[in-house]
Amino acid sequence: MRELTKNDTADAAGQRAAIVNALNKAIEKLCSHAEETFGEVITDALRTIADAMNVNRIVFYRHVEVDGEDRLKQTYRWDKAINGLTEKSLDFLPNNQAIAGWLKTLRQNVSVNQQLCDWSSDELEFMNQFGIKSVFMAPIFTHGKFWGCVIFQDHINERFFSEDYAELMRSAAFLFVNAIIRAEMERETITALFEAQEANCAKSEFLSRMSHEILTPMNVIMGMTHILKMSGGSDETKKYLEEIDAASRYLLRLINDLLDISGKNNSAFTIASSVFDFNKIFREILKDVSCDVMKKRQTLNFGIDPSIPMLLFGDKKRLAQVITNLLTNASKFTPENGKIHFSAYVLSKDNETITLQIEITDNGIGIPKEKQNEIFSAFDLVDVSLTSKYSGAGLGLPISKLIVEMMGGKIWVDSEHGKGSKFTFTCKLHKRPPAVTGNS
Repeated sequence: MRELTKNDTADAAGQRAAIVNALNKAIEKLCSHAEETFGEVITDALRTIADAMNVNRIVFYRHVEVDGEDRLKQTYRWDKAINGLTEKSLDFLPNNQAIAGWLKTLRQNVSVNQQLCDWSSDELEFMNQFGIKSVFMAPIFTHGKFWGCVIFQDHINERFFSEDYAELMRSAAFLFVNAIIRAEMERETITALFEAQEANCAKSEFLSRMSHEILTPMNVIMGMTHILKMSGGSDETKKYLEEIDAASRYLLRLINDLLDISGKNNSAFTIASSVFDFNKIFREILKDVSCDVMKKRQTLNFGIDPSIPMLLFGDKKRLAQVITNLLTNASKFTPENGKIHFSAYVLSKDNETITLQIEITDNGIGIPKEKQNEIFSAFDLVDVSLTSKYSGAGLGLPISKLIVEMMGGKIWVDSEHGKGSKFTFTCKLHKRPPAVTGNS
């Protein structure tokens, strides 16, 4: 047996780096398909991965049940144009002894990694139909259930895929299958909403917008996380971590907004009450929005009235949600090196309650006067064309208005197009638990 040399190690490291780079490019392709169909995008991404891994065909098979039997059905396939590569393909893998053995292994979440000399007579007979010399089958599980497998085929070389290659293939398979599942969910959601609410143009537009808003960060989170598992503590890894953090925070706010709108429509939207420290809440909000502010090198100043009591009673989560929405919008629609100012002070008070007035001012793009009332309506954007530059679904302000009104306050905006905006809202809070009287 030949001993490994430094050149062998360097070659292996170079190949691994090339595959990791290909995975990164594939993620970028899957996350930016605004102008292309998903089929075109996934084909391009598969070509990138196949070239890096030096395989000739990649096939996706989904587990289905047909007449009470477990079967594997082809959903996607990519072929490299080479001489002698058979065009023969199967919609379903046959229910023979070879396939049954592989299926049993895959369902145990174990990969199949074989070359010509490893195959049994049944397996050899099946593989010879397609001219396959080496194969790697990666099992895929979603939510703890067997989804199917992704098969990487080499029709030129007889080889056993190293553990490094195997791990990268499993990661690539997981990435692509999740992209396929997300695309299917998007199509199904769009179809269902159009069928159920065909006459409601506003909600149809909202679905189209939201499905893309959700799809992109989810793919980023999944793809970047898998690449992170294969990388060290380099600057590139830190970049991936930042991408994951930004996408996950945005996705969380988006999902919460959707849940709130759903709750409003079925009367499940409620306001709770608990004790909280206003200054502490504001410090936590600053941590959440500071990343966006720093990225654009903006200045965020704030002033808090010292007469605001240390402890108040109300819905701290909903209050923080409104402030976060307004500060996030201020940063989003304010250019680099712009200025944002936050202030909170006591508007009025009595023995039991205190009314705060909170203002967020920016020198951003501003809002035309004729649009200032519309921005508080669900699914409305000042200008739909702005979605190409500023991500968003038009939910933050309507939800903020709902929360403020349920907290006994009101919200309004003063703005001049091209010069900036000032959003103001009031909210009534309690000095002690509402159910407790002074005598208690």
